[in-house]
Amino acid sequence: IGISGVKGFKKEYTGLFKDFKKVIVVFDNDEAGRSGAKRIADFLGSKCFDFQWKRKSSEDQYDVNDHFLYHGDRFNEVFDMEIAENIKQHASSVILSVSDRLPQFDLYLDGLQDKKLLGFDVPCFPELTRSMKGIRGMIGLGAPPKVGKSTLTFQIASEVAAQGYPVIYYDFENGYNRLVLKIFSRISQVHPDYIQLRNPDYENKVRVARERIVSMTKTFFIENDRRVSEESILRQIEQAKIQSGKDRILIAIDSIQKLPMNLATRREGIDNWIRFFESIRDRENATLILISELARSGYDNCGINSWKESGDLEYSFDHMIQLKKKNPDDPQGLELVL
Repeated sequence: IGISGVKGFKKEYTGLFKDFKKVIVVFDNDEAGRSGAKRIADFLGSKCFDFQWKRKSSEDQYDVNDHFLYHGDRFNEVFDMEIAENIKQHASSVILSVSDRLPQFDLYLDGLQDKKLLGFDVPCFPELTRSMKGIRGMIGLGAPPKVGKSTLTFQIASEVAAQGYPVIYYDFENGYNRLVLKIFSRISQVHPDYIQLRNPDYENKVRVARERIVSMTKTFFIENDRRVSEESILRQIEQAKIQSGKDRILIAIDSIQKLPMNLATRREGIDNWIRFFESIRDRENATLILISELARSGYDNCGINSWKESGDLEYSFDHMIQLKKKNPDDPQGLELVL
């Protein structure tokens, strides 16, 4: 939004900004610019802040035009990065009283009005949905290998995406083609082998399933890049929300032990990732399903001690789900413990 000079913003304009969560004022890097930015911030409150130029010497009268001339074709890329950095710095420095944040709580309650569930409705798992009052919060899902962790999570994810909500599934276990094959098999009720071999007896079922899948996966994103980072996840969340037009999002991580770790111990690395996921749960209105491996000693027992490299998991998850075999001799019989 262009302003006609540093004093061109009038108090009566403030109502036009009520739906914006953040307002960044990019005026000249001089005394008049900083004074004008402070004036606008006084009108708009804590959601408004002054863009912090990297060049801050006393003789540096730097403005956005200088920035453009200096960076040329890379201006948009550089400026976007600096805007993101400013937002991050601002978020870490602002502190608001409970009284100041009550309007935020009112909006939260308004969003729950007339709802029977607090989280996502997943009709294919009615008992689980009812027990949790909707799939919500940060959920840990643990089970021995090849028991169905990914299948359960992927089924929940595809059901949520079918309702038009954005879903990002971070897969480090199965591969893109295998996951999409799971959707085709479930929707068509055709065994994956027959789909891959293009068995003519099931051609019509697969074709009908494909038409349905096209319509139900427009907001379903699968990411397989193992170089994932906190910054890339935040960017992808923003893109998914914009594409879907909805603020609530479901994120699945398969699995937390396969996330990149740059620290001395995997346990410390997992704990750092858990802290990050806690922050986006609260900040991004996100529901997260974090798949975890189990220690071998936990294959037949339920409890936090059976989770591999559990770290701070017991203090972080809102819900913990564990799959176990009812009978070791019956590979089909599973028990879900919430």
